[in-house]
Amino acid sequence: MFRVPFIGWNMRMNHYVSLVRGDAASIERMLQECRAHLRQGSPVMLFPEGTRSEDGQIKAFKRGAFTLATELGIPVVPIVVDGTRDVLPKHGFLLRQERVQHMRARVLAPLPVAVGDDARELGERVRGLMVDELVRMRADASS
Repeated sequence: MFRVPFIGWNMRMNHYVSLVRGDAASIERMLQECRAHLRQGSPVMLFPEGTRSEDGQIKAFKRGAFTLATELGIPVVPIVVDGTRDVLPKHGFLLRQERVQHMRARVLAPLPVAVGDDARELGERVRGLMVDELVRMRADASS
C-alpha cells in the first residue's frame, strides 16, 4: 500500500508504520516504531491475524500486538469487522459494486493489561471475545 500513489504518500505523511511480511528485520523495526508511538501516547491499530480472511472466519493471532501491550501495560481495544471480504476479497483489487454491500464494525470494551501479563494468553482471550462477538453480529444481521 505504501507504493500506491496518493494512498502511500498519505500513509507516510501520517506516520503509518510499514512492514515487509516475513522479513524479521522489518518486523522488529515495525515493533520499535509501534513502541515509540505508544510511549508518546498515540494509539496503534494492529491486525493480529496479519492478513485478511478468505472465508470470513477469525484465524489464529500473531503475538506482536499482545507482546507490545504486555511490555508497556497498554489496554487492548478489540474491534470486530465483518463483511469486508464481500466488498474486497482477499485476492481482489477491485471493490465489488454489483449490489449493496453491508459491513459492520463493533468496538469492544478495552481490556486492561498489566506489564508482564502473558502475551499468548492475552491474545487467546482477545481472540475468543472477538469470535463470540462476530457470531453475535452475524446473528443480529440475519434477524
